[in-house]
Amino acid sequence: MGLIDEILAGSRISFDANTLIYYVEEHPDFFAVVDPLFESILAGTFAAYLSVIILTEVLVAPLRDGAVTLADRYRAILNRTRGFSTQTLDEQTAERAALIRSQYTLRTPDAVVAATAIGAACTHLVTKDARFRRVNEFNTLVISDFV
Repeated sequence: MGLIDEILAGSRISFDANTLIYYVEEHPDFFAVVDPLFESILAGTFAAYLSVIILTEVLVAPLRDGAVTLADRYRAILNRTRGFSTQTLDEQTAERAALIRSQYTLRTPDAVVAATAIGAACTHLVTKDARFRRVNEFNTLVISDFV
């Protein structure tokens, strides 16, 4: 059973930066797990709601390495691809992230990702980071569980 089998059609999902990295950079261990998820988003089976902080996280290595094409691919997916909605960090999300940090002891970027998912009423968050399982407001699917 694959990761995608855990999510009902029509669900609102979120994911963190590593999930996007594994897809875009075709990670040898995890691409086969996340590719069906991204194909389903592109097909309209699921809607993805992502924190803008993911853009910050995924651009670090391409900008450091001068990988302009890779940086542009990340920007295109997050800003111009059907099925993906990048959410800004507003005051309400920041407050929710602070509460999540206080309750679940996640780092600030992860708390913002979780707060964004909650604010967008996401049912699932896909990640490589099992610490998101602490958050009760959505189902956490850990990529390595499906390898």
